[in-house]
Amino acid sequence: MNTVSATVGQPSMIVPPPGGEGVVLSVKNLVKHFDLKKSMFALSGLSLTVKAVDDVSFDIHVGEVLGLVGESGCGKTTTGRLITRLENPTRGRIDFLGRDIANLKGSEMVAFRRYIQMIFQDPYESLNPRFTVYRAVADPLNVLGIGEKEERVDLVVDALDEAGLRPATELLGRFPHELSGGQRQRVAIARALVVKPRFIVADEPVSMLDVSIRAGVMNLMLELRDKYDIPFLFITHDISVARYMSDNIGVMYLGRLSESGPTEEVITHPAHPYTRALLAAVPVPDPDHEYPPIPILGELPSPINIPKGCRFHTRCVFATQLCREIEPWHIEVSPGHTALCHFATDFYSMGPYRPPPEPLKREG
Repeated sequence: MNTVSATVGQPSMIVPPPGGEGVVLSVKNLVKHFDLKKSMFALSGLSLTVKAVDDVSFDIHVGEVLGLVGESGCGKTTTGRLITRLENPTRGRIDFLGRDIANLKGSEMVAFRRYIQMIFQDPYESLNPRFTVYRAVADPLNVLGIGEKEERVDLVVDALDEAGLRPATELLGRFPHELSGGQRQRVAIARALVVKPRFIVADEPVSMLDVSIRAGVMNLMLELRDKYDIPFLFITHDISVARYMSDNIGVMYLGRLSESGPTEEVITHPAHPYTRALLAAVPVPDPDHEYPPIPILGELPSPINIPKGCRFHTRCVFATQLCREIEPWHIEVSPGHTALCHFATDFYSMGPYRPPPEPLKREG
């Protein structure tokens, strides 16, 4: 893939022009452990570790949306924060356009910030209530030293326009409390777009919005992907939203990817019992919809005390003694589709499930 050099501070980062093919982000054996030894446990001499992300690997290509799905506490948000370097990884590689960014510091980190942006979950918390719309969106430009003052106004207006806030000039002087939830999230999207990133992490970007306005925000992100070939890591707990948004999907459980592959392949031919249980739990307003219920036992185990063997065995109705004693490995059940289960091939061979319908029908 052809590349061009773009400089923001020193040294420069190598970024691709719009369009093209190839891997933009490659995560290899990513680990993030939080050490609790400085907490109250230090009094007892214990050194406990939260294994938030534990050996996660995936690739994201130009123009691709990877949906990361799982329960609260599974590690999906921490994964997003590691990629944007809001958290430092314990070990592993994060290759962005072929360069490992896991240990960037100083001016290299400043240069990197331009090219990977994050959209946060709560638009009511992610925007400073004392900042006008203009100041909120222009803040990354000021921090990175992009453009002169007059240029920044044009860049902010263009970003707001791209985010569907029109006429943008009428919103520049407004404060967050004067906007609706959907408008606030579009301002947050404009803030991410204003520096023209090459990759976006969207962390539950529609979960705090009314159902009636989720469609517009989701379609906006898909339009931006199509227009600029911007790849997304789309984090969500809603597997039906992930199906609507994603080209590929990764299902996380207790810090690891339990299943991953092309979205429709994973949805219609789940090869891991956890994925099947998540699909069975999706409410479907259709009395003729048949999806065998698969219960999940108990509560999510603590990431401080990971179960021996398969991490899901304590909640799996299909668990055997093998699952309780031996940790499974990733089994490829079809091209690009893998599952972290001893019996992945058996689950896959059960045949296609009738998936729940997409939340909205795309136009066009």
